Amino acid sequence: MAKLLVVEAQNADFAKGFTQLAVELIALESPQPILQGAVSPGDIGQFSLLHREHKQIQQDLN
Repeated sequence: MAKLLVVEAQNADFAKGFTQLAVELIALESPQPILQGAVSPGDIGQFSLLHREHKQIQQDLN
């Protein structure tokens, strides 16, 4: 089952929103090796993946 964590980008500030998303993805207790997230001010979004094994976050995915 795929799950997606969405964080609100206050005032369309994607940089701060992405930082908050990264912190929350890292803090999640999940056995899944890859977690999905998105930052959105409401009408558009930027998507991200956290690769736990590689300790890497991919930002701004289409």
